[in-house]
Amino acid sequence: HLGYWNLLAATGQKDTAVRLLQAYPHPPTAPMEVVQMSNLYDLLGKSDDELKLLQRSVPDFGTVPIFWVTFASALVKSKHWEDLRRVALQIRGQDAVRDSLIGLSYFLEGRAELGQQRAPSARNDFQKAAECDYPFPTLGFKVANDLLQFGYPKDSQQILAGLEKPLGNDVAYWMVLFNVADRLRDMDLLVNAGSRAFALAPGNG
Repeated sequence: HLGYWNLLAATGQKDTAVRLLQAYPHPPTAPMEVVQMSNLYDLLGKSDDELKLLQRSVPDFGTVPIFWVTFASALVKSKHWEDLRRVALQIRGQDAVRDSLIGLSYFLEGRAELGQQRAPSARNDFQKAAECDYPFPTLGFKVANDLLQFGYPKDSQQILAGLEKPLGNDVAYWMVLFNVADRLRDMDLLVNAGSRAFALAPGNG
């Protein structure tokens, strides 16, 4: 069904896809089904339906990391800052995901504060996020990159320092670190990151 609805959306038949999706009587039975349905709602421009789906799915899939990442992303896109703060707290309250997503949870709490123009509180949350481990390297990398974009290069650097082993062969890692070094005016780090990036992708120089 998901494949068919996506095909309808991709071929300009969004109204039909929305009608069939909303009429489908069976709830998702696996985490990736929730993720795919969430993505489809986003593609169709039905953010309210997307958020309702994710909120209903918390009891069934709240022990799965990808579910919370998807839920948080939807809330950020919709700028539902109070709900995002609640999700951050829910993550820290879930034994199954707390250790693996605690850094993300502090980042999300800070993002909610930033969205509500409370920069001092956001800074405190971002500092906490920088002190955490990130068992999912790509998630840690995204958090670090977002922190750089928001103007927190020191916190970004702290996260990236812990990700060199799993991501050190990825030129994107060194490019972000290069940008961090530029913002911090750290010449040693700038030269090292630039050299490593060039070694991995000399054609991009």
